[in-house]
Amino acid sequence: MRIFADTNVLFDIFAQREPFKESSYKLMIMQMFDDVEIWTSPQSYLNVFYVLKKVQPASDVQKALLASLEHVNVCTTGHADVQAALQAGWDDVEDALIALSCKNLAADYLLTRDEKQEGFKHMDIPSLTPEEFFEMWEKERGVLYDEIELP
Repeated sequence: MRIFADTNVLFDIFAQREPFKESSYKLMIMQMFDDVEIWTSPQSYLNVFYVLKKVQPASDVQKALLASLEHVNVCTTGHADVQAALQAGWDDVEDALIALSCKNLAADYLLTRDEKQEGFKHMDIPSLTPEEFFEMWEKERGVLYDEIELP
């Protein structure tokens, strides 16, 4: 299953934002067990780097982002993609480009923290918060990801 992580979900992962830290951890565990492929856009990585380097040393942020590439796939976008996103007529061109990337990847879900997910209402695939996704996953597949303490 392919999951596309919006920029705000990447911030949850790298900034370990509360109260979303647990969801980020679960998402990474899913990937480690090969239950999902996590994808995102190059722009999302650049946005995360730009913001986090203001509060952490740039070299530390670079190391974290580089290490994450072992678990997170970055899609390719090019001239034709940007052109199509600009021509799509969406209010938010970044959202249009993300939707196009999801389509190109044949992503099953877009995970986002957009409050009303209004920016993605024109998409052909479901957009969910990570919590909604885990709830759906548990209900449909009977699989629960949680932390356990080892003796």
